[in-house]
Amino acid sequence: MEGSKEEALKQVAKEELLKSEQTRAEYKKQQLQARQDCWQGKAMHEQYLKDIRGKVDEEKTWKWLITNGELKKETEGLILAAQDQALRTKAVCAKIDKTSTDSKYRLCKEKDETVDHLVSCCSKIAQTDYKERHNKVATMLHWNICKKYGFATCNNVTGGSIKSKKS
Repeated sequence: MEGSKEEALKQVAKEELLKSEQTRAEYKKQQLQARQDCWQGKAMHEQYLKDIRGKVDEEKTWKWLITNGELKKETEGLILAAQDQALRTKAVCAKIDKTSTDSKYRLCKEKDETVDHLVSCCSKIAQTDYKERHNKVATMLHWNICKKYGFATCNNVTGGSIKSKKS
């Protein structure tokens, strides 16, 4: 790199961004650790970290975030805000921001509109969205088990009806 005519490579050498004695695996490990450390250092991500500590395989928990690095910062922020239950739900607006007095979810009007209530607890959504999500997961599990053991399957499973086809 030092002998390169390319300006970008000269700058990399000047800043010593790559160490010649460092293997590709070592560099990758270093970069993954740096991303993880950066993410853990963000104040808004603290609640999620506390919630998962000791309950999950933390290495696999990070994998989606640090492996590809293809998410836009806005998308990553939205996903992490949802994990931290920090989305601007009616409950947050009423109880934290004090910009509203109504914290109840508009569909059921029984419980506060929280991230947890929206993704897993609402009795109104349970009959539609949760059931559909459950059925899609069950369909994929069934399809993969059939494929693994050589049973007849179709080539494409989208959660709808499955037409039998010998694979």
